[in-house]
Order: sequence, then C-alpha cells, then structure tokens
Amino acid sequence: MCFKPLPFSDLNNRLSDKLADVEDFQSILDAMTIYRPPEGVSDSGMFELLPEYLTEIDPYIAQYNRNQREESENIVRAYLKKSMGTAGDDIVIEPKLRPIRTGVFADLAVFTRTPLFVQVIYYSLGYPLAARSPNIPAPPAGLIKFEPLLGIDTFVFLTECAVYLVPAFHLDIPHILRLCYLAEIVKVVLNFVDNEEMLRAASRQDGGGKGNDEQPCSEDHLQLFHAFTRRIAQLRDDAFTVAHASHVRIQMGTDPTDTTRLLRKLVNNYTLTFLRKAAILMYVRYGVDYPDRGFAGMDEPEISRLTSALRLPSLDDLLVSFLSLDVDPASPFMHRCVAGWIIHWASLKVRNGWVNREELPLTHPGIFELVALPEKFDVLSEEAMKRRCPETGKELSEPSICLFCGEIFCGQALCCTKLEGNRTIGSCNRHVKK
Repeated sequence: MCFKPLPFSDLNNRLSDKLADVEDFQSILDAMTIYRPPEGVSDSGMFELLPEYLTEIDPYIAQYNRNQREESENIVRAYLKKSMGTAGDDIVIEPKLRPIRTGVFADLAVFTRTPLFVQVIYYSLGYPLAARSPNIPAPPAGLIKFEPLLGIDTFVFLTECAVYLVPAFHLDIPHILRLCYLAEIVKVVLNFVDNEEMLRAASRQDGGGKGNDEQPCSEDHLQLFHAFTRRIAQLRDDAFTVAHASHVRIQMGTDPTDTTRLLRKLVNNYTLTFLRKAAILMYVRYGVDYPDRGFAGMDEPEISRLTSALRLPSLDDLLVSFLSLDVDPASPFMHRCVAGWIIHWASLKVRNGWVNREELPLTHPGIFELVALPEKFDVLSEEAMKRRCPETGKELSEPSICLFCGEIFCGQALCCTKLEGNRTIGSCNRHVKK
C-alpha cells in the first residue's frame, strides 16, 4: 500500500492465506490505514496507508524489482524530507535488518567470534594503525594467544580467507594474495638469513651452477635483495628487543656475496611452490582464466610466468616497493604489516620459550613422490618373501608395502596386532603412527 491505495479484494489477493486468516487482521488493517468509502455504484472502497508507517518501509527487500525499489525509495525519501525539513540529498535510507532467530541462518554471524576472523582483523587494522613510529609496538596481551601469520601455512591461510572472509566482507582477493605472497617471502628470509649451515647444505645440493629455470639476477638485483634481508633482520632484532628477549643478532656484510645469491634463489624456490598452489586456487575458487600465450613465454622462468598470470609484482618490484618508504605510498603500509607479523611471531616465541629455535613452517619446494615400484610384480613378490615378521620371525602374512617409505610388513594378520588402550590395531595403523 505504500505505492497506492488498494481495495480490500486486491489487498486480500496480495496476502498469503495464512496472513489473511489471522484473527487480528481486520483490527491491524484499521489501525494502519485510512478507509475511504466508494463514491459511486461502480467504485470500490480504498485502504490508504497512514503516513507515519512510511518510515517502516524497507525499499531494499528482495521481493521488489528494480522499479519498485526506486519508487518506494522515492516515497520514503519524500516523506522524510517533508517531516524532517531537510534537503533530499542529506537523507540516508538504511536497510532494516530483521533478526534471524530460527533456521539454518540463525547463527550466521558466529564466524565473527572465531580466532581466524579476529586474526585477520588484527593483521589488517592493528599493525598499520599501531606501528606509526620506527619502534615496533608490542601486540595487545589479549591477542598474543592467536597464532601468528608467520607461524602457520600461508597457503592454508589464503584458502581460508578465500572461502570465508573474502565473500563475507566483499574483500579484494588480489590484495589478500599479494599480502600472503609477501608473508611467504619474509618467512623464507627469516628461516635462512642467519642459518649458514642450511645455506651451505643448499649450496652443496645446488652444485654451484645455475638452474635451467632460475630467474636471472644482476648485481643491482643482488644489492636490492641484500638491502631487503638487512631490513628484515633489523626488524627481527627490534622485535625481540620489544619482547624483552636475548637473541643472536644477524651479522651480515655490506656487499652481496654468494650467500646472498643463494638466499635469493631459496626465496624463489619456496615462493614458487606457493604461487603454483595459488594459481590453482584462483582458478578453482574464482574461475580465473589464464591467457594462452603459446610459445611466447617459454624461455621465461616459471616464477615470472606465474607472477604475471596472477598479476603479482615480481620479486624485485616488490622489494623496491617495500624499501621505498619516501617514494611509494604503499611502502609504509607494507612495512608496518611486516613489522607487525614479526613482532607477533617474536612475542609468541618468547612466551613459549622458543627463542633458540625457528618456528616458521615452510612447504618443501621439492615434488612429493611415492616410492618407485619395480616394473614387474615378480620382483616385488621376491622382495616380500625375503622379509620376516618382526613378531613371529616367519614369512610375512599378506604383505603390504608403504608407498611413502617403501617398508614391507604384514597386512591384515593377527600376528602383528596389539592392544593400545581400548583399541586393537594392526601393523598398518601402527606404521602410520611412526
């Protein structure tokens, strides 16, 4: 009735049978409308909505089409303009949110009380607002219980954001992806920058040569990466100072060396794994259609092709943006975010007594493979016949092979079953627990 007065017959047709049969329907109609009797034989009585009920109209309900929404919005705006005595441009119509007490959506807002939601809000707002000085602020004591971003799998965090938080808050997934990409780079640097033993081991595995898919690196790029690692090292030392903990300070030279070159290659290798999974996530979750470039980019390194397909900055462009505090407007925000990530991780390490060990999980850049099986089954059978049951010393009963480590043991046999607690488990489940 907000659009025009209606006769009782039309009004009754627009209502469901359940509402029309309510005992108080007539009294409610009399209280909310003005009845105008017919003026002639062929005329009908009209029910007109009282003006004070126009403020209860919600122009944004789902049942309205576009024209009805605009018309109802104009009606409400005209009434508010007249009653409030203000200009029409100053009137804001807020959607009326009705509480959902039953049904499958009754607990729709529960996710805002989850640790993941608080963690994302803390990272997104707390660090840029708090870290306004060169000294890194300590995080609030109530939030230190949440797992730091540098202490969890970055891709798992990205996936959870893509599934829950991005659609709930209409966030821009490319921004979240770029922050996670930066977090993965920072995590690799913190893991390897002062661990010379691991770097030497990686150098021996690398053989000192240049891989076929390695990104070209000039001396300027090495200088840039060296400045970035020194800045991350300084942020970590400042973080442990704020956390009131002693920590071995990073001793780095002023010129890039082979160690810097190797560390840069490790960053490329570990972030490449993250970018591969991110490309699959963007395709599966958002239907991102990657352009077919044919043979145009076949000579480019894979990490360059992935960053281009995902519309992410290259490693050098990201480092330039991070270090250009006085030039790039985004640099202070990135700098505060990284500082907050590190102080959160350092504070948790100090609280849990992890000062002398790293707690930054990384996905191994190698390809996970199962053990290679022989070409002929007879070879595998002969190998199983050579093995003996560790419990009875006899031949294996229904031998099984673990495709992760290659160990052969009894399968569904009673000889290797043991009672653990209230459960009886066999050799396969016992092997899983190793």
